[in-house]
Amino acid sequence: MKRGMLMQMDIQISPQIKQIMTMDTIFHLEILQLTNDELATMIADKALENPLLLVEDHFNRFSVDYSNLKRYDNRIEPFKVKQESVVEYLWELMPLQIELPNIQERVLRFLMEHLDEHLFLQVEISEVCKKFSISEEEIIECIELLQSFGPFGIASKNSKHFLELQVNLDEQAPPFALLFIQQELTAIANLQMSYLMKKYKMTKKEVLTTIAYIKGLQPFPKMPTLNEPSMFIIPDLQISLVAGQWIIEINNQLLPKVSINEGYIALLKEESLIKDYVEQQLKQAQLLVDGIEERKKTIYRIMNWLIQKQRYFLEKGQSGLIPLRLADAARELNLHESTISRAIRNKYVRTPFGMLMLKEFFPKGITYTENPNLTSDRIKQRIQQLIAGECSSKPLSDQQLVEFLKKEQILISRRTVAKYRESLTIPNSTKRAYA
Repeated sequence: MKRGMLMQMDIQISPQIKQIMTMDTIFHLEILQLTNDELATMIADKALENPLLLVEDHFNRFSVDYSNLKRYDNRIEPFKVKQESVVEYLWELMPLQIELPNIQERVLRFLMEHLDEHLFLQVEISEVCKKFSISEEEIIECIELLQSFGPFGIASKNSKHFLELQVNLDEQAPPFALLFIQQELTAIANLQMSYLMKKYKMTKKEVLTTIAYIKGLQPFPKMPTLNEPSMFIIPDLQISLVAGQWIIEINNQLLPKVSINEGYIALLKEESLIKDYVEQQLKQAQLLVDGIEERKKTIYRIMNWLIQKQRYFLEKGQSGLIPLRLADAARELNLHESTISRAIRNKYVRTPFGMLMLKEFFPKGITYTENPNLTSDRIKQRIQQLIAGECSSKPLSDQQLVEFLKKEQILISRRTVAKYRESLTIPNSTKRAYA
């Protein structure tokens, strides 16, 4: 693994992440990456916790039989979805256009496989160094890369480390919250009020406020809701061609309507024992309402941008698909690349010619000199054609394939050729010679 490449990747990802990562932003990113079904479940859970949330569920979607749902709403289509693992989920979140060296791919996958049920890392850095014969610094860079696109707090050492992370990102955290987490978790668990008041020269109210704040933090990173085998998909968007213009419809009809219970707002104008509680719940309720609206706007903006960029694909089909990078969308939409990645995760759009995943609009492109519309799928097809036409007694090596492609103005490395060949389940030239 080359240090220069990792540093370049770190420059592209880490600084921007650090600039935007507040607790409010993290919550909005969690909402953004949810599917409609997952978001509806979150709304239901939050409504049970927060009396200031008003949820109008006209469709009663939490008790509906999905096998009969098609009769009620034509936005729902049969569509087979396979079950995914945590590793597959994390790999899905990784920005599509990051080309990783083989060793870094292996390290990242190893780290993912050694996350426990709470997404804490259950392997020592020294053990990973020994297994892959690379430095501790390089392992830390891999962990930071995983943390840049994974759920907030992923690969933390433990719950204490995760609590510290949340406090460090919260500008409104009580002054002694971090110190309490670092040194006084046992005292907090045993409610040793006198001890804490005396040691830190705090009033009882200050200690209680700090303890309440700590108890309100997430004990673990938020576990992803993994896809389960299903025969039905509820698309997040629908697009249709009307009078030569593509119309975008956000499919929110099956989501509960969320608003703030104004009846509690009057309590904020009065001095009462529950005023602090109401203020906190109001903040959380408003955060959810804003996050849902922000999710809708972001997905709409991305879909609108994709229609502009992939118009030929929508009109002509697969042959009109051109390479697109998440970085291009991020730059033109003034969003972070990881935001784009989260927004398209497991999102579907219903089109006049069927259901598509949003990530299908982002095929990988390749270094080229003459053909700006060259996608990785087309290059794989060309490699397959070259191998199909080779002499069986003298099969083409990966390097020879590189040279053939170079003559066609397709400039890719031998490693990339090998990667594409393996994805086509084609053995190397040595094995093909004996086939």
